[in-house]
Amino acid sequence: MFYFLLLSLACSKNESPMNGIWKLSGQNVTGVIKADSKSLQVGVWGDKWGTDGLVPAKIAVQEDVRYLYFTLQTGLGAGDATLRLQGQEALLPLGSRSGEFEISMLSEETDSLPEDLEMLQKKNQLAVEQERKYWKNGFFTLISNTNTVGDFHYTPQNGETTVAVYDQYWLTEEIQ
Repeated sequence: MFYFLLLSLACSKNESPMNGIWKLSGQNVTGVIKADSKSLQVGVWGDKWGTDGLVPAKIAVQEDVRYLYFTLQTGLGAGDATLRLQGQEALLPLGSRSGEFEISMLSEETDSLPEDLEMLQKKNQLAVEQERKYWKNGFFTLISNTNTVGDFHYTPQNGETTVAVYDQYWLTEEIQ
């Protein structure tokens, strides 16, 4: 009976799998994770995408890996993101295939939120708004290194897309 009581007390603890503040840093990306027993929030900001401030996140734990699920804002609108935390590595895949467009960051526990958090959020919000204007206009120039290699036209009203490629290996005779 005594062992049953100890087991039930141990199982009834309602502790969060994360508690504290973590700073995320990588190439052209920064972020924050803030967790306590009542909430989990994530903020991640890249050059042209990011969260809308600190946003609520859900967590799943598998062995020593934590997966945080949250909403990310892009030029095309909101999307679902998954941040993988293992040790001091934070991995945010932005592509649909493994290894494609993965953002790797260092995760470091800290005592407080960054002082420039509000400035980071505002700067990112303006960048995402600009990206949305670009997508609304529907015209992009394709650049490889510093060379213009094509054009991409997108018409949001009907979803029509045309592409023209003109680099040293390929030349479309007309817009496709």
